[in-house]
Amino acid sequence: MADERFWTPGAEDGTGRGVVVLVGGSQELHDETARVCAAAGVPMTTTDSVQLALKHQPSVLLVTPGSAHERVPAGTSVILIGAAGEEDLVWSAAARSHAGRVAILPQGAGWLAEYLGRLQNPAGLGSIVGIMGSVGGAGASTLSCWLADCAGADGLAAVLVDGDPSGGGLDLAFGGERTPGVRWADLAEVQGSLNPAQLGSALPSAGHFPFLSHGPPHPEPARTPSPSSTVAVLDAARQIFNVVFIDLGAAGYDSLLGFCDRVVLVVPARLRAVSAALAAQSRLEPLPVHPVVGGPLAYGFDTQSIADALGAGGDLDLLPRMRGVGAAEAAGRVLEIGRRRRPRAVCRSLLDAIPGIDGIRGQ
Repeated sequence: MADERFWTPGAEDGTGRGVVVLVGGSQELHDETARVCAAAGVPMTTTDSVQLALKHQPSVLLVTPGSAHERVPAGTSVILIGAAGEEDLVWSAAARSHAGRVAILPQGAGWLAEYLGRLQNPAGLGSIVGIMGSVGGAGASTLSCWLADCAGADGLAAVLVDGDPSGGGLDLAFGGERTPGVRWADLAEVQGSLNPAQLGSALPSAGHFPFLSHGPPHPEPARTPSPSSTVAVLDAARQIFNVVFIDLGAAGYDSLLGFCDRVVLVVPARLRAVSAALAAQSRLEPLPVHPVVGGPLAYGFDTQSIADALGAGGDLDLLPRMRGVGAAEAAGRVLEIGRRRRPRAVCRSLLDAIPGIDGIRGQ
């Protein structure tokens, strides 16, 4: 049965379609945006501020450069929008606000209508699940690898995305650093849309899943993904994979959180880690968060008490502390430990909580 904490809120107009809210902008931009929303078959409203817009619980927030400085909750889908001639202003605002998606109208009307249409009718689109730790060393990267491998073994089309450009390359943990295939640096300059089938065929694989890694450090300056390339990659990935796992580490980069449908939050059973998890939950709202407890349990802690502290309701999964994880990562064999009975059971429980997954597994 799907976990209700994975339900994504959004206002509706009575027909099941989420509301798109435009913040600020000229009358010309309002008119252009209204035509795009009409073509996509979604209702639109306008406000003068982000705070007023959030009261509508929008499925998509369209923000103009003049309003880009206002704080937007991490789980809100945001697109920076502007009129022809404002390209530099819009992209500059996008960089400052960590917003990845940008639409310039009327040139980008076709892309925006297609995007809004897909978002309002998500059948066939995969889920994007971020995995992050409440503190450093919580085990988010390890769990990301185990989840991707478990999902693939259970018949899901799953992909693992390295979301930490300073992490040295997630593929080192499972020995995939020499596997031929594209890395983030190869996609850093992608503009516009990316063919999903081409992306899927170009990615390297390890275990039961393909992956996209930042790769190990290199003497030459690294080519980090641009906002447009990140949009293209993740939009293409969710069109071809049932589930996209993004390793967010402990930083939880805002530019990637905006793409996530939900977050698995690894919370070590320690006082400071639980306190940090409370702060993370507040930061992630309204994005649905699924906490999982990282063992071992410190004195005075159990999974139920941590669930109560986080307001999660019910008991939480306990990710046991497995001997040899550090050595396995150093040797590129972390997947072997994740295939043991106890971590596999936790991974399957987490997969069960993703809406729609049960109907796909094993097909």
